[in-house]
Amino acid sequence: MALSKFLDARNDIAFRRIFGTEKNKDILIHFLNDILGLTDDNKIKDVSFLSPIQDPVIASQKQSIVDVLCVDSTGIKTIIEMQVAKTRGFEKRAQYYAAKAYSSQADVGDQYHDLKGVIFIAIADFILFPNKLAYKSDHVTFDKMTFEHDLKDFSFTFIELPKFNKTKEDQLENIVEKWIYFFKHADETSEEDLKKIIGSDVIIGRAYDELNQYNWSKEERLAYDQAKKLLLLHSQTLKNMLKEQDKIFTNLNGKETPLLKDAKKRGSWQKTKGLLDLGSEKIIDEVKKSGLRGRGGAGFSTGLKWSFMPKNLPKAYLVVNADESEPGTCKDRDILRYEPHKLLEGILLAGKAISASVAYIYIRGEFYNEYLVLKKALEEAYKENLIGKNACKSGYDLDVFIHRGAGAYICGEETAQLESIEGKKGFPRMKPPFPAGVGLFGCPTTINNVETIAMVPDILNRGGEWFASLGKPNNTGTKVFCISGHVNNPCNVEEELGIPLRELIEKYAGGVRGGWNNLLAVIPGGSSVPLIPKSICDTIEMDFDSLRTAQSGLGTAAVIVMDKSTDIIAAIERLSHFYMHESCGQCTPCREGTGWMWRIMKRMVAGDIKPDEIDKLLDLTTQIEGHTICALGDAAAWPIQGLIRHFRHVIREC
Repeated sequence: MALSKFLDARNDIAFRRIFGTEKNKDILIHFLNDILGLTDDNKIKDVSFLSPIQDPVIASQKQSIVDVLCVDSTGIKTIIEMQVAKTRGFEKRAQYYAAKAYSSQADVGDQYHDLKGVIFIAIADFILFPNKLAYKSDHVTFDKMTFEHDLKDFSFTFIELPKFNKTKEDQLENIVEKWIYFFKHADETSEEDLKKIIGSDVIIGRAYDELNQYNWSKEERLAYDQAKKLLLLHSQTLKNMLKEQDKIFTNLNGKETPLLKDAKKRGSWQKTKGLLDLGSEKIIDEVKKSGLRGRGGAGFSTGLKWSFMPKNLPKAYLVVNADESEPGTCKDRDILRYEPHKLLEGILLAGKAISASVAYIYIRGEFYNEYLVLKKALEEAYKENLIGKNACKSGYDLDVFIHRGAGAYICGEETAQLESIEGKKGFPRMKPPFPAGVGLFGCPTTINNVETIAMVPDILNRGGEWFASLGKPNNTGTKVFCISGHVNNPCNVEEELGIPLRELIEKYAGGVRGGWNNLLAVIPGGSSVPLIPKSICDTIEMDFDSLRTAQSGLGTAAVIVMDKSTDIIAAIERLSHFYMHESCGQCTPCREGTGWMWRIMKRMVAGDIKPDEIDKLLDLTTQIEGHTICALGDAAAWPIQGLIRHFRHVIREC
């Protein structure tokens, strides 16, 4: 079958080309009259385009809106919105926009009797009303008792394209069906088909001619293709939104208590003995099958990490890293607050997998309330024989201790953490030897992040294949994202890896303050990963591999949003000061280099920097990156590298 020369009428650019320009006003007028079934007495004679009524918080959730004032005997104002992606609550948004269009007419004075009626026409590429069979439905306001249509200023026409089942041009019986066919099948229509469709309806022919790709300039095609790409990305994401039943952290927002009785109601500790009976190898194999990668930032395979532990040794340790200190990150804190038993059950299962007899939870010293919650949960677990000797009556012994840190960021590094538990200064160790060989107190040790360990019970209960079915290949499962900064609703939320950044921000955080177009940049994974500008944010997906390709990283998945009011240089200077302050001083490149970087950044904020110092600063970051015992040197260098990579022009202007 030959490819059609016509483009897709549902595309945002194509839709506005046909129905949103002065040149094609006659096409719009005919469309409105045909769809609304207006007769000669009340046909629309002329239209004038108005600025669309948009709420900046949700404006980016729709694809097209054309707002017109129709000139006829009643002067009705008609809003047309074409929605091409499934969005929850769409019918509510239709009412919202209609109300906006109506109320905006009374901005000056109180001439309410002059308010013009509003007709809202929505062309949706999804099913809005599953209980209705008809593809076109008209909604007005009736008196519930008499069914009289007294309030006539609002009416809604919804066209649900999936319900239109005619696929051949010779099946079309009237002008309305020709329009619906146009929206649904224009990009599949041949020249021969078009002749049958047009007949005497010349305006339909005009609409098809506007979709003829050979009449489009190169720039117009680029805009069309970009809109198509964004639409596909948006649609796929919505189809694959994380279902409630697939969420692991069902109490992430603290709607229920963290106590054992409520944790059991949510599914914790129900099948633990059976899972322990699987044995070490089967537990590790299931975690490998899940594709779980460390949620602390590095993204290393958890199952593979566990398999490095030597077998049949008299002493081995599990250390859970709860020293969450990365700026912008607060996911582990909420897990400790609201899901402590999920963590403790995960510790027991992970301990069994690596044959550990003792586990330490290293909790950030400032997390006092979280420490109390965790301590209470651990006491409950010991009391119920879920932890300790013969845990869950499985024959496996595991003791769990909570170790409170003292506020040093560097102790989030795994070997510095081991040093701290041993009572020493928190200096990272040289590697090799790695902790799996020589770890805590000289014994084999595995260190995992809170979120990583807390996911293990659900993976084993539901199966590795279930977890692997979520997210993307090599980036499987769910992730807790921390969204903060210039958004309308900062939050922690669990979603699948691979969700587009824009979708994540708009769906859960209420969008960027002032709308998506007010976005300047985002730090996608906590303060230690390079920022990305809006141009990348438009399409980037939130997973390890996609962000690495974009020269950034998922890190802790702490999404820090910065709008155009941000002094981007001052923001990075503040992070630079943080890393200078938190350097342990063991390595010369980090000890000296972080100070040098901050002092240059401080002068940059003050506008006291020469153009050639930009490249000197960049060179300085490369002298630190990769030249230190731990990754703090990299973490200090990367934010500055991201700033220079994407905002060099801003630096030059300072």
